[in-house]
Amino acid sequence: SDPRHLRVTPRGNARMLAVQLIAFLVPFSSLAFVALQPNPPKWPESVKVFSPTNSTAAIEDAVNSAFKTNGGQKDHGQFSTYRYAFLFKPGSYEAQVPVGYYTQVLGLGSSPNDVKFTSEKGVYCEEGDYTFTVGALNTFWRAAENFHTSANYNWFGGYEGMLWAASQASPLRRIMVDEKLVLYQYYDDGSHPGAAGYSSGGFIADVKVNGSVSFGSQQQFFTRSCEFGAGDQAVWNTVHVGSSGVPKSHCGRTKTIPGSPMISIDSVPIVREKPFISVDSSGKYTLNVPEVRINSTGTSWASGSEKLDTRDFSKIYVTKPSDTADTINQMLFMGLDVVVSPGIYNLTDSLKVQKEDQVILGLGMATLVSSTGKPCIEVSDVDGVTIAGLMLGAGTVKSPSLLKWGTGNFKGDRANPGFIHDVFVRVGGTNDVNVNEVSTELMIDLQNGNIIGDNLWLWRADHDQSGQVYGGANPCSTGLNVDGDDVIMYGLFVEHTLKNLVTWNGERGR
Repeated sequence: SDPRHLRVTPRGNARMLAVQLIAFLVPFSSLAFVALQPNPPKWPESVKVFSPTNSTAAIEDAVNSAFKTNGGQKDHGQFSTYRYAFLFKPGSYEAQVPVGYYTQVLGLGSSPNDVKFTSEKGVYCEEGDYTFTVGALNTFWRAAENFHTSANYNWFGGYEGMLWAASQASPLRRIMVDEKLVLYQYYDDGSHPGAAGYSSGGFIADVKVNGSVSFGSQQQFFTRSCEFGAGDQAVWNTVHVGSSGVPKSHCGRTKTIPGSPMISIDSVPIVREKPFISVDSSGKYTLNVPEVRINSTGTSWASGSEKLDTRDFSKIYVTKPSDTADTINQMLFMGLDVVVSPGIYNLTDSLKVQKEDQVILGLGMATLVSSTGKPCIEVSDVDGVTIAGLMLGAGTVKSPSLLKWGTGNFKGDRANPGFIHDVFVRVGGTNDVNVNEVSTELMIDLQNGNIIGDNLWLWRADHDQSGQVYGGANPCSTGLNVDGDDVIMYGLFVEHTLKNLVTWNGERGR
């Protein structure tokens, strides 16, 4: 019979047989009809989608329930197993949205201006501990993207606007801020009046702030492709690439130049912004992949001339937290892009990316864990792949790496490089080293050339559920290994590995 009439059966070996028969009998391009996905997608419970027709009370009930689990003082929820993504359709919202651990807030507009938060606090993140020596030092693993905020709450001392008092692995992207953006927090507990809570560095990209940006107690910070009304600097060092409204570069404190070292580079050599999701008035979803920009400055969207590769969600597979590596790999093999829903995925095999321009995009700090000693993700020798928005975790069986990119025999394409956006690797933390250890030799291993990293935090945990981690527990030798040429890193944070933080063997790296 006509192979186009073969049907993928829902269960067992018959399903695999049908897929294999189709793959054998028809060209790959004809497989699209087999894998058509629902649009709008069937989101799991870990994803909540809101529209302006939802009441403010209903929205706040949902976000406050998540925050009760994954937020609040004394770093509550730091090693929680719950993951959340809150998606807001175009329109205006009066809700106050606190963002806790493993939580992501995303607007679903084509432009950040399509989704606007008009409440006094808007979308915000307070430091996880009001004790000033802790402050935001452990305020990790959360994100906010693609919206407009007119927040004007006075957090302290006239600092009015959007508060994002967080540290590593807590990026802001593609946001329009009307007032100030405040990246740290004062909280007077009476014992140390006027003491700002400690904070240990972060990342902002593609953000426009009409007011000033205050880095305050941030130990270090990285911005890229931003437009600020004005900006100061962090405590120790700050790096700006392609951002405006920031101080000029200087090498440290002198009589004529106060403040800590700061680097400001005029333009971004090459970048493609992180893919994002939008929805139209008919309820159809699109995955938007921005174009590559060369020697760019400022945001990608504010001028209104942004160019996007738009991909209909009928060709996007949205995972369920119960999915296995085999299930996801079937979809990748058929050429679909994959959106990884919030959850923890204990993988018995690597996710294998073998198609040019393929995208894996995680939501809500979706977490992939190596459970059999294999990398969580392996990328083949192909151009234009994007891996974004994921946490990768080491397992109890030692792995060679948690993300392996290429064989070492592929130069890549400068016009269509591979991208890694907001990928956070963790060795330890969720385990108790007194009970069991986790390990990996490397966290990320880049064998191929022309790969660009854009906000990576590679962390061998210095504390876990039982307290501080000492000695060589949860061993990991090296955070990042680069063997390919022409690799660029924007915002690379690596901590606590036992040998080298980074080993860079490739040529022309930046």
